Amino acid sequence: MRFETKEGYDLTKEYKSDERFYDDATEIHAWLELAPPAEVYNYLKEYRQNNPYGRNYIDDLYDQRCESILLRRNDPLINTGLALFAQNEDVCQFIYSHGDGRFKAFILSGQITSTVFFGHWFDREIKLLIKDEKIDYLRCVVKNINTTDSFLRDFIERKRAWSNLSTESWALLLMFLCKNPKLRSYLPRFPQEDYDYRGMIKSIWALFESIDLETLGGMNRSRVLYALGALALNLRMVMLSTPFGISMGPSFDTSNVCERWKLLKSSLGKDEKCEDVCEVLDWLDKHQDAETYHKMYIRNLRFNEKGDDAVPFTREFKRLVVEQLSSSEENINLINSEVSGISTKIDDVQRGFNQLFYENKFAEARINWILRLLIVVLGLLTYIALK
Repeated sequence: MRFETKEGYDLTKEYKSDERFYDDATEIHAWLELAPPAEVYNYLKEYRQNNPYGRNYIDDLYDQRCESILLRRNDPLINTGLALFAQNEDVCQFIYSHGDGRFKAFILSGQITSTVFFGHWFDREIKLLIKDEKIDYLRCVVKNINTTDSFLRDFIERKRAWSNLSTESWALLLMFLCKNPKLRSYLPRFPQEDYDYRGMIKSIWALFESIDLETLGGMNRSRVLYALGALALNLRMVMLSTPFGISMGPSFDTSNVCERWKLLKSSLGKDEKCEDVCEVLDWLDKHQDAETYHKMYIRNLRFNEKGDDAVPFTREFKRLVVEQLSSSEENINLINSEVSGISTKIDDVQRGFNQLFYENKFAEARINWILRLLIVVLGLLTYIALK
């Protein structure tokens, strides 16, 4: 869509940064001003895919100031690309304010959610969305990989901006939280300082101990059970995706919590299930020590190296893998015994060959002398024939 210039906003106004932009303009910037819209869209998309967090230490050609230049082109396809991939706050605010519902969802799925707590316009807007419980927009925020870890932790614990969110909306958004990529693998925003990320993971684990399902009724209870099952499977993959995953586990006594969930399992309704939660808690109870966890981490690493990392670690598939891996010790012993037998046979063959060689070495030497003699004789006959 094209944006209309209303509320006195001039789409062609000059930002202060534009002067610096033109001073150090590069070839790629000039190209962006004149390139076909489809190529500009692909460029923005490729940059975003290569830099999901908006940090680029390698390619210094991209400059956020070019986004205001692109916005002035007011092309529908370029506007869509900016809504999906833009990082410039002025551009994002303009698109969010002047775009329709689709463009608002695009902005909330983009880089701008990483600016929460910085006192910018998005802080005010997210509070209004939470107050009005705009689920269609809030689900984009909780699913977004760029959303700050501390903000998601507040959502899980229902604190600060999320404190007034209704239980029904919280249970519904908890289901969308399962789709956030940072909960499927170890993906802290700042790997060197993952304190907030660990805090978010710990807050999710705490739900399995603190959640009171008896206070939830009807649809809310089913939603929370579904979300906790999916989150349990996801968090196990977070643990298995880093060698330090054992520190990402829960702080509570897993055996006691697991027993409580197993007792709860018998009192659930027909359509209410918690098998995934019980299975993951039981898995945690068996992999509490570092040595056992490290073995499982290595196994998962080998599993992913086979190119199956896109396959979800579901309960049924995990059971098949574990059944195969549980008998790995017996398989290794069997293979070692077979290898030892083969090595013995190879040694026997080698000894027989050596014996045969040494017994016939004199015969071989005589054959070599005879062959050399024949070659000399043939050479003399050839010389005589030619002469």
